[in-house]
Amino acid sequence: GDGAVGDWFGRRVAISGDTAIVGSDRDDHTGVMEAGSAYVFVRTGATWVAQQKLVASDANAGDHFGGSVAIEGDTCIVGSRSDDHAGVVRAGSAYVFVRTGGTWVEQQKLVTSNAAGDDVMGFSVGITGDTAFCGAPGQGAGGSVYEFVRVGTTWMEQQRLVASGSHTFGSSVSVSGETVVIGDPGGTPFSGSAYVF
Repeated sequence: GDGAVGDWFGRRVAISGDTAIVGSDRDDHTGVMEAGSAYVFVRTGATWVAQQKLVASDANAGDHFGGSVAIEGDTCIVGSRSDDHAGVVRAGSAYVFVRTGGTWVEQQKLVTSNAAGDDVMGFSVGITGDTAFCGAPGQGAGGSVYEFVRVGTTWMEQQRLVASGSHTFGSSVSVSGETVVIGDPGGTPFSGSAYVF
């Protein structure tokens, strides 16, 4: 539909059943440069059709919304790693959207209680049921991952996961049921690690 040079459509992708979400974190929209977006596609038979373009309600230039995406059923989460909020530069955030019928609506913007500059929270995201995980590999000396839990329609920060000796903990996140795997590609000489919780 509205693809343009430099949008980075497909930078991150995720799928759940017959619904796919595709990140386009350098998409310019409504006059805002590299605010980013994500596109939802639905399969009917053998055909994939665009269902909706998702954008942040408070989109700003350079937020890179869509740099990470995850979906399960009728809930998806989109990371916005370069989002500035509460006066903090590149603290990062993530947005939860819920589908009712064929329409996706932003349910909540997730931010951390201890946001700091260059945390890049939302660099990676994962979701299972009413639990979401958001990686902040820039936080502190080694990175962090935040767990958020939904009660009713409200998401609350549950806990912060860290790993001793990590360098870029939270660069990637994958979750299934009660298990979450967190990537840390840093270290010397970038040998990398993965942690299972």
